Amino acid sequence: MKRTFTEISIAIILLISFASCNKNDNYYSLGKIWITMGLIDTIDTRGYDFVIKCDNGDTLFPLSNSAQHFVPRNKQRVIVNYTILDEVGESDKTFYVKINDLNNVTFKDIIAISAQNTDSLGNDPVNITDIWMVGDMLNIEFMYYGYQKIHFINLGYKTNQKGTIDEPVELEFRHNANSDNKAYYLKGIVTFRMDNIIEAKNDTINFTVNWIGYDQVENQRHGSFYQQKQ
Repeated sequence: MKRTFTEISIAIILLISFASCNKNDNYYSLGKIWITMGLIDTIDTRGYDFVIKCDNGDTLFPLSNSAQHFVPRNKQRVIVNYTILDEVGESDKTFYVKINDLNNVTFKDIIAISAQNTDSLGNDPVNITDIWMVGDMLNIEFMYYGYQKIHFINLGYKTNQKGTIDEPVELEFRHNANSDNKAYYLKGIVTFRMDNIIEAKNDTINFTVNWIGYDQVENQRHGSFYQQKQ
């Protein structure tokens, strides 16, 4: 079986990654690791090559980085495995850390579904196990059957007859398995940018995510996010 490092890492990481980080006497233990999601920042770094802005609001300054295979890019979505070394100043939201590992998370725009691309987006089933918002980013954890081919995952929307998007926004989670063998049940995670899908009159945008599971049942999940006005 050929499974990518990312697939294996995500399968392990998602078992432990979203536990809350409550501070206690063992918070700064060198034997303790934290795993979370965040965004790479290569601009506002205070002299570091990069920092990580975590989903929980923490900022990580790497004093040591064991993930030498990883080349950071600004606004890159990542899962980070780290050990806290110390607080930065007296802040309880910024930390000096040792990076144990970094893995890229697919970070995509939502696309318009059209007659030209609907087939290539695919209609293969997929099981969504979790959906959650962080700011204007939509995170989707999913599972699918596969073997060794690359699977394509997208989130699309349809416009109305006027060419605009109605609210609540109807989104389709699309899976193209590329005729891969169904040898193994695999796990993945993807983040979608939600800030450019609609010119909303209201600050709060409501949406529905639709997908077809392996039981061929149509599923829905409702949500909303706050859109910052320029």
